[in-house]
Amino acid sequence: MQHSSMLREVFVVDDEYAAREVLTDLLLDSGYSVSSAANGRDALNHLRNSSPPGVSILDLMMPLMDGWEFLEHQSRDPALLDIPVVVLSATPPHQPLRAKAILLKPVQPKELFEMIERFLPPAG
Repeated sequence: MQHSSMLREVFVVDDEYAAREVLTDLLLDSGYSVSSAANGRDALNHLRNSSPPGVSILDLMMPLMDGWEFLEHQSRDPALLDIPVVVLSATPPHQPLRAKAILLKPVQPKELFEMIERFLPPAG
């Protein structure tokens, strides 16, 4: 069982503490393992020093390094390139993103789970 746990990990990147906590609690309660970061810079540092998560959930509007800049850095790093990213944003982005999918806030839990399950190996 242990070997698939990292692949069922969801990495949450959002500068809003409350939003990050709600998402983290929701995911933990549903059996995912969760890690998180408050901005793109912290997220890159975390990813470069940890086992890759199964999927990242990324907010776009953040201080220090926003979601667009994070995706740009990720796309140039071979070690991070294959981690699927689901963007969670209050407003639809105007330009194309290097993300697998975009969900608009406020997101419904069912919608969120269906989306991340596309990128995670089956539970069990």
